[in-house]
Amino acid sequence: MEPYGDGHIHDTYLDVTPDGRVLIQRLNTDVFADPGALMRNVFTVVDHVRPPFTVFRNWTDRAGVTWRAISFVEGTRAPDPVVTVIDAGAVGRAIGAFHGAVADLDPDWLEVLLPGFHDPAARWRELERVAAASERADATEELDRLAAHRHLAHVPTAWLPPAVPVRVAHFDAKAANVLLDVETGAPVTVVDLDTVMPGSWLWDIGDMVRSTAATAVEDDPHGMAMDPEKWHAVVSGYLHVAGDLLTDAEREAIPDAGPAVTWEQAVRFLTDHLAGDTYYRVTRPGHNLLRARAQLALLESMEAQRSAMMLPR
Repeated sequence: MEPYGDGHIHDTYLDVTPDGRVLIQRLNTDVFADPGALMRNVFTVVDHVRPPFTVFRNWTDRAGVTWRAISFVEGTRAPDPVVTVIDAGAVGRAIGAFHGAVADLDPDWLEVLLPGFHDPAARWRELERVAAASERADATEELDRLAAHRHLAHVPTAWLPPAVPVRVAHFDAKAANVLLDVETGAPVTVVDLDTVMPGSWLWDIGDMVRSTAATAVEDDPHGMAMDPEKWHAVVSGYLHVAGDLLTDAEREAIPDAGPAVTWEQAVRFLTDHLAGDTYYRVTRPGHNLLRARAQLALLESMEAQRSAMMLPR
């Protein structure tokens, strides 16, 4: 087996078997404390959606480590890390197709694996707590920049029933979790179903925008901004497939979704930096600080271009 990908949470390896290539993952039980519940959710969604991959099985080894095996989707590529305008439309269509596929799946069938996973106000309180206790003193400017946009923490309080229904949401709907056809560029599937839980689709739309409309990789604060052409491509692609499924309130909230999720992600990266890099995998000192700075640059670009985020008619 060889290491594969650069995921933030699990350790992933690629194995070649007589029946084809298989992804072997060591699950991070520090993040997902109940791997049994995680896999029950995954199997529920896979059985309903019928994606072009198979989750073969999961097991626990003698050391108590939980593993699983998933078939490799051949002939595909992820559009990450910097998405083109053409690929942006495909990412939007892929997320829209996923929402269409789970639209009739009862969210009560899924367990809430990570309570408060998307709660920007709680994330901000945690950042304040960690910052007060941290020995690191290199994030004062970033804390001030985040505080300047703190109003975004309260935007999602409107993403609740009855105007915004509880649905089956992916909760990690970034471009890196979309696979496109290598030859045609058409959307093939959405992967990484670990965080699929009951919630609002606006979280998915926001993460889709955050990861797709960016002009640089996730840890490049100097080249990072929002590309309005890519914003329109991904949102138009999404609405073309799933627009009829949205309520009026959901549609009207789309321009707010990207900034709100980007602010929350910057908060999470900065919190992890100040906590000593305990959640996200890092490759060098200060990696999470760079990620936080990049998300801040993206957020500030979004807020400066609010007038460009107009929904297609």
